[in-house]
Amino acid sequence: MTQPVVIKFLDPHEGNAVAIVRSAPRVVGITLSIEKNGDTEVFMPLGDAEKFSQALLEAIESARNVIDVE
Repeated sequence: MTQPVVIKFLDPHEGNAVAIVRSAPRVVGITLSIEKNGDTEVFMPLGDAEKFSQALLEAIESARNVIDVE
């Protein structure tokens, strides 16, 4: 297993949180944890991890293009 990548961030609704991404042979693991409410961890096959990665990139691009209307 490779060294995990740990990303600490502030969830605007839940507070302090962390995301951990790691890999093992033929799978990718993702852990999401909220400081006050525990965590969940999943390991997914590479094909599903690629779909997840693409969906995440598309969501980021969509979020960048949102125009605030007030």
